[in-house]
Amino acid sequence: MQDVIYDFELNYYYAKEYFKAHGNCLIPKSYKVLLNGKYVKVGKWCVYIRKLHEEGRLSLDQINLLKEINFVFKAEEFLDNYVSEKWMRKYNFAKKYHDEHGNLLIPIDYVVVDEHKNVIKLGAWLEKCRKDYLEGELNKVQISLLNGIDMRWETVHYEDDAKSDMKNVKI
Repeated sequence: MQDVIYDFELNYYYAKEYFKAHGNCLIPKSYKVLLNGKYVKVGKWCVYIRKLHEEGRLSLDQINLLKEINFVFKAEEFLDNYVSEKWMRKYNFAKKYHDEHGNLLIPIDYVVVDEHKNVIKLGAWLEKCRKDYLEGELNKVQISLLNGIDMRWETVHYEDDAKSDMKNVKI
């Protein structure tokens, strides 16, 4: 029997199932599926497929199948522009605040409550974005989005009066 890492059809099947379940094909390298007492190491297969693609060793049919599930051939380039759903959700709260107040001068303990009554620590999230920016951890899309709502990249300090005027809002 062929080593399962090289079995295109088997691994593609599980990659497609992952895509259906997660809406993307960003399969972690450690991702594996148990089949008949053996693990199908789908994540390692993805790394192998990227190498084959780079070397021009995939057939046009294989490439087309992989494109159907939005397979990421160059993970580094994709991640340079990737913004997670969770990050975008918090960004949208920050944008709503900016649209209503004209700034992002939000204290670190400022929170919002979402439609499911989850508490979002918006002030702490913005402070983390500042830290990530200074450490080079934000990608160009995240930086552009935050610049578009007038993000101040330096740490912001608040007077007690200003902080007392800030109210937690329900969005």
